[in-house]
Amino acid sequence: MTETPGPGRPEFRYDEVPYESHAYSASHPSHLAMLGRLFGIPTPALETARILEIGCSSGGNIVPVAAQWPDSQCVGFDLSKVEIDEGLRRVAPLGLKNLELRHANVMDVDASWGQFDYIICHGVWSWVPKFVQERIFEICRDRMSPNGVAYISYNVYPGWRLRQMIRDMMMYHVHAFETPKEKTQQARALLDFLVNVHGANATHPYVVWMRQEADLLRKQADSYLYHDHLSDTNEPVYFHDFAEQAREKGLIYLSDAQFSTMMTMHMPGGARSFLDGIGDLVKVEQYMDFVRNRAFRSSLLVHAAAPVRRNLDWNDMVGFHYGCRGTFVTDGPLGDRTVEGKITLLNETSMTTKEPIMKAALTLLIAAWPDTIQFEDLVLRAREAYGATVDVEADRQELGGLMLSCLANDLIEVRSTAVRVARVSERPEVHPWARVQIGYGARYATNLRHEGVGLDPMVRQVVMLLDGQHTREDVLTLLINHAKGGGVQVTLPDGRPADNDNDFRLAFEEAYDHALARAEELSLLVR
Repeated sequence: MTETPGPGRPEFRYDEVPYESHAYSASHPSHLAMLGRLFGIPTPALETARILEIGCSSGGNIVPVAAQWPDSQCVGFDLSKVEIDEGLRRVAPLGLKNLELRHANVMDVDASWGQFDYIICHGVWSWVPKFVQERIFEICRDRMSPNGVAYISYNVYPGWRLRQMIRDMMMYHVHAFETPKEKTQQARALLDFLVNVHGANATHPYVVWMRQEADLLRKQADSYLYHDHLSDTNEPVYFHDFAEQAREKGLIYLSDAQFSTMMTMHMPGGARSFLDGIGDLVKVEQYMDFVRNRAFRSSLLVHAAAPVRRNLDWNDMVGFHYGCRGTFVTDGPLGDRTVEGKITLLNETSMTTKEPIMKAALTLLIAAWPDTIQFEDLVLRAREAYGATVDVEADRQELGGLMLSCLANDLIEVRSTAVRVARVSERPEVHPWARVQIGYGARYATNLRHEGVGLDPMVRQVVMLLDGQHTREDVLTLLINHAKGGGVQVTLPDGRPADNDNDFRLAFEEAYDHALARAEELSLLVR
């Protein structure tokens, strides 16, 4: 069954206004595999996995997965032929043999597509009719391997109750306008009107809330506003309804893509005791949504027969790879159990510990960033760093339990596969897909952590030339010649425009060194 394209059809909207296609780190198969194994499921090996993305747009999420694991098989499909054709054009320079981007309807997916170990559906479920939502569940049930994991993101109540008011207002206001550009412009104009009409100093809760929502939407691209808020279909659900619909199709809720959101310890004290007494995971999660006024979820689903185990302990952390980006400060020796050490992340989240194995492990993880360290290696290196005084098994248990606590508090990065970022070299190479993205003007480049990272214009220029073939001098020469030919305007620190070789060299030497440091810091270097 394939619908006929035309005005008002979903594919026509996406053909007319392509959706910005990004990487979503929470949907990465390495993350899905980690959460599956954490809950006792022996998820398939990622290096040879079959991976399906439903509604892949132009491939921004699945292409870097295929590039990372050349022995995997990755299939993405989308209803928009324009999006798929654009994705094929963009990915062509990579020459990937393990990637298929198909123009297809969700109703077309049948047994001939085979089975997949990981199924991803981001930004689709809430924006399609009920029968398509049901079909997405059926694909996850019928096309997913026994120990596979599916990821589905969607809008939820109660948070979307408030946002739906804004959507309704915008839909009312833009219905008289024809083109997507007019609709998005008018939607933004309405937001400005609703905020400004009350004056900058208005403190009424409605105005404060409207101002917050308007600020969030102002930061989004027109394509996001058009497709997510002005779409003909946008049907949020309560989480318990989503979980029940999945259950009726033979699937069960495994976890949230962000593990820490499942922890009742993050709830206010009064709520925590109530939640801990419920004993039903779906109900607990639903009540936490009520408390948080949650508006969006990314849920992991597995087969109803999957061997899910809910009682987690330190052993569950042994096989993973760990990373941590932040600072760690202690006033005494790592082995001194009377001295605290404090970890602080970039978002100012912090934790203190006196445990020698933990203080040493955090020191090592932060020093290793952007690389990860495997658990057993981390134990051995941490014991050496603090001068171990207890047996290995005691430290393994201690570190495993502490790593689980850190995961629950979003203090560390936990992965099922290693991240290895190259350091600065004579001929550095940035991830080829990131360079392709910069080449076609994407706002974000995908790094080795499957994150979209923003780069300033000068860094983008340098990164485009870091292909593993050019030395520092080669890159400087190319940049200088480009600037002298009028390809870019260069301004010196004192505000003067560069107008000779010395000026250009000074400017680009600084730019090159800065760009290379950023490429390493942002996990973009593969060589």
